[in-house]
Amino acid sequence: MSVQNILDRLEFVRQTNPSQWVCQCPCGHVKTAQMGIKELPDGRVLIHCFAGHSPDEILEAIDMSLGDLFEESIEDRIQPLYVVRKENKRLATIHDKIKSCQLRLDMAEEMRTRGMRLTDEDLTTERNAFVEMRNLQSGVAA
Repeated sequence: MSVQNILDRLEFVRQTNPSQWVCQCPCGHVKTAQMGIKELPDGRVLIHCFAGHSPDEILEAIDMSLGDLFEESIEDRIQPLYVVRKENKRLATIHDKIKSCQLRLDMAEEMRTRGMRLTDEDLTTERNAFVEMRNLQSGVAA
């Protein structure tokens, strides 16, 4: 929604800058209460009542909602965040698995350093850890 649609619903609107206005707060409790309106370069509209009315109260007084202040729906804004968080979670899981593999490899190396003989099970664990780590690292790079 354009800022003009909001301004048309308000009284005593005065432009103070190219993308800023002041006007009487539509909540009506105090006739001297002023509010500020600012249109951001991306089309979003900010509103602030200097008497302390909330944006919800202001918008309700002019038959609008917070969603009307944004060109994009809230779902459109949340989707990119969801994708980023999902990717961060995937990378954290891979990181934890790599740490686990490294721990198993370090344990095998420590046993060798101490002159201990690795059992077939130890060697299998070491080999599996090495293969898993290599696969995980190539997956992160992809």
